[in-house]
Amino acid sequence: MNLFYLGNFFRNAVFSYGYRFASVLFGLLYFFIVANSLGPEQYGVLAFMLDFLGTATLLLGFNALYEVLNIFVPKQRSKQVVNFLLLIGSIGAALFSLAILFFPEVVLYFTNQGTIELVKAISAVIFFSTISALFVNLFTGTKNFGKILKMGVIENIVNLFFVSLFLFFLNGGIMEVVYAKTISIFVSTIIGLYYFKKISLLDSKADWKPIRKFAFFSILAGIVKRTSTQMLLIFIGLFIDPIKMGFYYALQKMGTYFIDLPLNSLNVVLLPTISEHENDIEKLQKLVSYSIKFYVVSSIIFSLALLIFSPILLLEFFPKYSQSISLVPLFAAFFVLTFDMPLGTFYRAINRNYIILYSNLLQLFITMFFGFFFVKNFGVEGVLILMVLNRIVSLVYQFIYLWFKNYKIEFWPRPKDIIFFFKTIMQTIFKKSI
Repeated sequence: MNLFYLGNFFRNAVFSYGYRFASVLFGLLYFFIVANSLGPEQYGVLAFMLDFLGTATLLLGFNALYEVLNIFVPKQRSKQVVNFLLLIGSIGAALFSLAILFFPEVVLYFTNQGTIELVKAISAVIFFSTISALFVNLFTGTKNFGKILKMGVIENIVNLFFVSLFLFFLNGGIMEVVYAKTISIFVSTIIGLYYFKKISLLDSKADWKPIRKFAFFSILAGIVKRTSTQMLLIFIGLFIDPIKMGFYYALQKMGTYFIDLPLNSLNVVLLPTISEHENDIEKLQKLVSYSIKFYVVSSIIFSLALLIFSPILLLEFFPKYSQSISLVPLFAAFFVLTFDMPLGTFYRAINRNYIILYSNLLQLFITMFFGFFFVKNFGVEGVLILMVLNRIVSLVYQFIYLWFKNYKIEFWPRPKDIIFFFKTIMQTIFKKSI
């Protein structure tokens, strides 16, 4: 694999982040308005309920639909596959949202937070968010990153407009924030539907055999992982008061914008790219090796930035959340380990997602046996310690498998790798050729 190919791959990753950058700016402004307007207690409840119900959709297997769209659309570009997945996803989203709408008491039983009215309002957000996510993953699989950009930017602009209107001019609260979110994600879904009709797909017959095999392990892996996450969220609802929830989710949001989004831009490009070359193991290993090295360098830099600058941001722009500064080191430790993401992508691309299943099982056992103790006795700090522990165990297990199977994946970046990353970013920004 030559540097030209790698340069093009990393340029696409830089463009992918560029597509998200406008959304990040709008998202940060939205976060500033909502977090400060609602305060830690209400913001904590809202973020927790959205997190709990959003994770529940993945627990039901929607992650498998997203991953199949990412992996098999680049391989087959089959209209039959895409239409089937969108139909199943839409029906599933409708049924789950209706269940939330008509049985909110069940949700409250498990969360111990929020109100019936809040749960009912969030049901619409869950429906449109799921449909929108299906379109985003489809556009990722077809490498239509510009369409994702437009969906995200317009959604954020609409969300920002209505949340400002509801909070500043109509003196609204937590319910109005949900209404604004519903309107914006509805608009995003309509835009996704419009772009979907313009995508060129093939009328050829789908090859369902590899899809069924992949989806089976993907569903199991998703169920196991989300069971672990959902269990942790139940512990949070039981043992952590809403104000501390607000502290936790405020820092999580900062980490998402400053670390997860830029790094995930690479992974978004990596999955459909290596899915096209599943039989060329040497090329896959090279791409994944460079991706992991890039993740290592970037996660260290961004985590250090989070460690240094987030206390300043909290004190200056989010004074109501200043008590969360003590949580920053644990969040930085969690985010610095994000280089497990391209490794998981590698296993998915070579149809070895049962490795991810076993990794998720290990994390589930840790959460089952230690989650109650950590969260009850250490609160938010216990949640973060558990998250870091789970990520370390997952990384160790996946590394051992690589070593056992003699895959040639490199992890630690050399000076020439760092120089290559820097040159590629600069050349992309200034539109020079490698």
